[in-house]
Amino acid sequence: MASADPHGLDIELMMTPHAAIQSTCGAKNLSCLIWRITSINDSDDISNQYISTRCSRCAEVRRAARIDLVLRGYIPNDNIGTVFTVAGQAAVAGHENRHVLVHTLAYNEYLRPIQGTGSYATRCGRIYRPEPGEAQALLSMYLQDLRTRMTAVFVNWDNRAQAIIENEYASADNIPNPTVPNTLLFNGIKKPTKIPGDLPKYLPPDLPDCPRANP
Repeated sequence: MASADPHGLDIELMMTPHAAIQSTCGAKNLSCLIWRITSINDSDDISNQYISTRCSRCAEVRRAARIDLVLRGYIPNDNIGTVFTVAGQAAVAGHENRHVLVHTLAYNEYLRPIQGTGSYATRCGRIYRPEPGEAQALLSMYLQDLRTRMTAVFVNWDNRAQAIIENEYASADNIPNPTVPNTLLFNGIKKPTKIPGDLPKYLPPDLPDCPRANP
């Protein structure tokens, strides 16, 4: 499964051999999801990228820089009958999809509003300062501070929620392997996370103060 949107949420879940997953993510992992946040498209080119000056002393945010959240998930496509049952393999896929869903919820709550024409990016409106370029510089600092603060809130909430998903394996349903004595097969998750019901409440946004409209 792969998907992307114009705001920068880039998701791909890949079926891959279990040994490759262990090599990439650790020997004890049944599956895994790797993620990163990255800014693209020369996001610090303020004058050309996302500030539109109506005059030499006025500025407003017209479009904030895009932020990418890249998700790469790895789900086993083999070892049925040696590590997993068919149901167990499906449960692993469901587990990783819940990880993706939590990342998506956090992205929409905290990162989407700070890019493009998002409500947090454009909330300061037009400002004026007597020196040419001063208003533009103040809005540039606002956007940089906004990204720093809201990315931190994203990571804070996302980590809490992802820990709940990861703990699902504590309720693993392991059954005896009928073909190999004294071994077990992963057959599923007894207590999958209910989304959004089992997740923590969203943290409030951490928004910097806007520059005053006039000096």
